[in-house]
Amino acid sequence: MLGQLGKDTFGLLDRRFVMNAFLPALILVGSIAILAMVWWNGAATSSRTWDRLTPTAKGLVITGVVLLAGVLANVVAAHTSTLISWYEGHWRSPIGIRVAKAGRRWHRRRLERLDPADPADYERIHHTYPLPSRPDDVQATRLGNILRNAELYPYDRYGIDAAIVWPRLHPLLPPELTAPLSAAKADLEFQLVVSALSAVFSVIAGVLALAAGESPGVFLACYWGGGLLAWAAYVGALRSARLYGMRVKVAFDLYRGALLDRLDPSEPDRGEERWRRLALWWYRGLPPDADLLDEDLPASPAAGTTTARRRLCLPAIPLTGWIALAALCTGLLALTIL
Repeated sequence: MLGQLGKDTFGLLDRRFVMNAFLPALILVGSIAILAMVWWNGAATSSRTWDRLTPTAKGLVITGVVLLAGVLANVVAAHTSTLISWYEGHWRSPIGIRVAKAGRRWHRRRLERLDPADPADYERIHHTYPLPSRPDDVQATRLGNILRNAELYPYDRYGIDAAIVWPRLHPLLPPELTAPLSAAKADLEFQLVVSALSAVFSVIAGVLALAAGESPGVFLACYWGGGLLAWAAYVGALRSARLYGMRVKVAFDLYRGALLDRLDPSEPDRGEERWRRLALWWYRGLPPDADLLDEDLPASPAAGTTTARRRLCLPAIPLTGWIALAALCTGLLALTIL
């Protein structure tokens, strides 16, 4: 009966919400609750206490955990776009801005070392970086560069501003493309949610282990174990992002003409100038047949140049390296408290 009840309950919820937010949140809340009980009361005492509870009391405890997980899941689901933006390296705090600059500087140097004439290097550029002629578009993280690569692809090939055109193109895509596109996006979101919640588990479980006076091995298993899982999920998100970006590129390659046909099939101009005028129409309200001045043209994501300045800066180490070093140092520092 309970199995059928759970099946019916999940059936009422959106499957994407259940998989991408609720289940990860439930695992986080449940694991933290179990660890707290065991660390403070001992495994044997906690087991006896649970066995002495009435079925009603057990149901209330389980309901409380599920409700708390549901609240956390709703917060996660409501801020999925913010989470993706954060993993892209869009940090607005003073410290975040400095870290993002260091990340962009490292990735620019890495991009400069890639040779487009080498097949392996060209593969990396084609899937994971903006074009070498766009150093100002390089992002602070690997995920940010992969998604930026997909965003710039339509403009580099066809003069299409993806941010403006995509909401109008997406409804015209056939199910055989929207289904794998949605699946890739859902997988990307799931991996990032798991990464973020694993990092949260690492911190909370580590603090609880210190507060409960657990052994150094238990503390490191929770702290570094959660951090390792967060990193592994992030690496998985990179693969999902590449697949998602590839689907977006295919959508523009194959179906950009379908959007033009819906707008005006008799219009002969189907090149970059047409797309620029459409972007001005949708974004600024200028009619497509209006006479345009230079200042009317949209600020395209054109190639930029980066001026190097002599400054004292962090060594050229990727952000994941700095995060791993910080986790190692804080873990070892915490051992002195135990």
